Amino acid sequence: MGKTKQVLLSTNIIFIFLISYGLSITFAAFFLASPHKLITGMQRIISSPSNLITDYVHIAGVGPAFLNSGLLTLSSLFLLRKHKHHFCSLTVSVIMMLSGFSFFGKNIVNSAPIILGCLLYLRIHHSGKQELLVMGLLSTCLSPIVSTIYCAPDLFFLSNKLIALLAGLVIG
Repeated sequence: MGKTKQVLLSTNIIFIFLISYGLSITFAAFFLASPHKLITGMQRIISSPSNLITDYVHIAGVGPAFLNSGLLTLSSLFLLRKHKHHFCSLTVSVIMMLSGFSFFGKNIVNSAPIILGCLLYLRIHHSGKQELLVMGLLSTCLSPIVSTIYCAPDLFFLSNKLIALLAGLVIG
């Protein structure tokens, strides 16, 4: 009985640490840029092709890059918490990697189809959500593929938006 309480306590401590990290990145954005610059910068980030080497600090500024990273970090944490994930060292490493990639090439829009694909897979296969949801978050590091397809010239009979959505779902 004591061991269960100790595991739950450490899970909560890890979650509190990660939430504090995400909130500090998000709040730092508001100290680094004005709200107007944050909004216009996020629009630039979302509309950029977002190849893997796309530097969001260069495209939109330091504040919007921090806001993008903070929002992705917090949304990932809330998704994990909603599905009752037990936070561990693997979760910390995935969240930190996800947060780092959010400074270049990864944003809310190009990550959403991959997360949606992961959630659809979990719903269809009724798999254990603990490990697969974390792996789904890790697979969002491939989200620049979605933006690259989205911003490519229209050469097919299907819209690039639809092809990008399908690619994100398959990756997830």
